[in-house]
This record gives sequence, C-alpha cells and structure tokens, in this order.
Amino acid sequence: MITLMRGPVLNRYFCQLATGELPPLKRPDGKVFSSGRGALFWLLNSLSVQPGDSVLLPAFIAEGVVSPIKAAGATCCFYKLDASMMPDLADLAVQVQRSHNPRLAVVYHPFGYAAPVADVRHICAPWGVPVLEDCAHAFFSATEQHSPLGLIGDYALFSYNKFFPVSDGAELTIMGGAQSDSCLLPPSEISLRHYQVHLNYLKKFAAITPSQEAGSLLKQAGAAYDKYYAMLNSDVRAREMSLRSRQLLGRFCISEMQQLRRKNVEEVYDKFSSQHLSLHYRKLPDGIAPFAVPMRCDPTLRQGIVDAAFQKGLHLANLSAKWDFIPEFAVERFGYELEFLRSNLLLPISEHLTNDDIKLMLDIVKTL
Repeated sequence: MITLMRGPVLNRYFCQLATGELPPLKRPDGKVFSSGRGALFWLLNSLSVQPGDSVLLPAFIAEGVVSPIKAAGATCCFYKLDASMMPDLADLAVQVQRSHNPRLAVVYHPFGYAAPVADVRHICAPWGVPVLEDCAHAFFSATEQHSPLGLIGDYALFSYNKFFPVSDGAELTIMGGAQSDSCLLPPSEISLRHYQVHLNYLKKFAAITPSQEAGSLLKQAGAAYDKYYAMLNSDVRAREMSLRSRQLLGRFCISEMQQLRRKNVEEVYDKFSSQHLSLHYRKLPDGIAPFAVPMRCDPTLRQGIVDAAFQKGLHLANLSAKWDFIPEFAVERFGYELEFLRSNLLLPISEHLTNDDIKLMLDIVKTL
C-alpha cells in the first residue's frame, strides 16, 4: 500500500552508528522535547503567559497546537486565511489589535509550503508580539533562496515523527537562545509504547497489497495512535525526547532524504492528471519538499474517491477531524477554511517511494 504514514525504517538512509547524542538540530539554539505539545507548553510558560492572555492562530491548525494553549489558560484568537490557506494579513492586523493582551502569534507552513512569515512579523512587531513558525510539516522545506524554513520567526517548532519512524521528538528553536532553564520530565513510556505499536502496524500495512487485511491493519494502527494521542492531550507538560528516538534519528542521512523527497514531488507535479482531483498549489515553488501534496475534490465525492483509491493500493488521508476549531457562530467568517476542511485530500509523497511507486500512484489518481 502506498501511504503517507511512517512505518518501515529503511537502512539505505542510515549514515552513522547510533550514539545516543542529540539529533542534528535545525538551528544551533534548538531545544529538543518529546512532543510538540510539550515544547509549546514550555514556551508559553517561559513567556509567562497567563490565563486570559491571547494567542493568535490561523483558522486551520492542528489540535496539537490548540491543546497546550488551552492548558496554559490562554485564549485562542483565530485569524482568517485566504483561498491558498495562507494568512489573511489584513485580518491578522485586525485581530492583533482586537485581542486581549496577545502574547504569541502562530503561523503555519501548510503541508510544508512556505507561509509569509516576514509579513506576519511586520504586523506583529509593533505590538510586541513574537511569532512562532509552525514547521511541523516543513522539516525538509526551504525558501526559494534555499534558506530552511524556520529561520525568520522568533521561534520555530519542528516535528520529527511526522517525517521519521520514531516514537517521539520535536525541536523548538529560539532566536537568541533558550529563555528558561526549567528541567524536563522524563518521556512517557506508556505513550511511547502506544506509538511504537502504531508504527509496527504501519510497517505491515505498507508492505501488503490491497486486501481486507489492509483495512484491518489500518484500523489497528489508528486505534494505537488514538491511545497515544489521548495521552498527549491529557498531559501536555514538557518532557525529554526518548533515548531510542535519539539513537534512531541520529542515523538518518537527512540531506539525501530531502533531495529524494524533492525529486519525487517534482515528478508528481510534472505528471499529475485527474478528472476529479486538483492540486491545491498548482505550482511547486523552489525549495519546497512537503509533508504531503494537498489536493482538492468535490466534498460530495471525497469518501468515494478515498474508497476507490484504497481498493487500488493508495491510501489518501485528509486533515479535517482534528483541525476544525471554527465555532458554529463564525462559519460565515471562515469560508475558505471550511471549504478546505471539507474538500482536502493528501497525496503521499516521501523519499521512501520508488519511481515505480510514483508511477503507480499517478496512474491510480488518473483513474479516480
């Protein structure tokens, strides 16, 4: 099965022996945590965010960003996005002024495509509001000038297990160095076991052909992930990254993986063709090696497309259930976001896919 989710560990990307040292940091001033939730909660505490303070968020964002903000007692103040799911800068400027004591603004690089962070900082700086770049989907992406994403904001947050088959790991980079010397709790062994079970099921899932067993494995993987996810949301305190994940991550040849991912996404953009699916970003910018390739379809056709693709060996995910925080009374204000939530599908793209995998995937997409 061709899938977006991590599973097999491929030895061809291993470049050195495990050492147990910290993995290569995106920036020298990075700080490593077990989870992105814990990293963000630690940051909010270091900024002395108090109950009633505001944090500015795009109206399409992961629950993993929302939950630590709520745990800190802060108010989530959502700003609009435009049709490309990039910040509506005019609305952001309004929300900065209207929100009560804004302490942080989050800008998300959607699926690893570069958001206008410099423009966001320009709006927020006069109000003394620092900017966090959410790079959870942008580990391998860079600007058109080939500068890695995550270098413009005051802070940047990266997720390791979005791109590597590790049980935990997130990096928070801090312009000017760490602001707190607070100790981190040890990693949660129970949640890590749930995630490892999830990865084990995915390894089996990726290796089989379409069948009834594939559906069963996917459900089992999802059940293990839900247990892991529930534990993360129940306790967002900052924890250390596990030794096992450090050892594994330190063995990957990251530059080779980045190059192959970019090569594969270029192939997709060059040969993509479908009657019922369209690329959300019709042009692939230089430097972008995304988490996935976002597509759009008629919402009434989405489930049928997903089912048909699965039967042919392609698993199409979407970001909807854990990304919808738009209140019912504000649906008219967030039209672009709601439309995207209902119509998005993610085309898998990774360095693990071979030329034959890419060809098969595109052939399947063409028939949907």
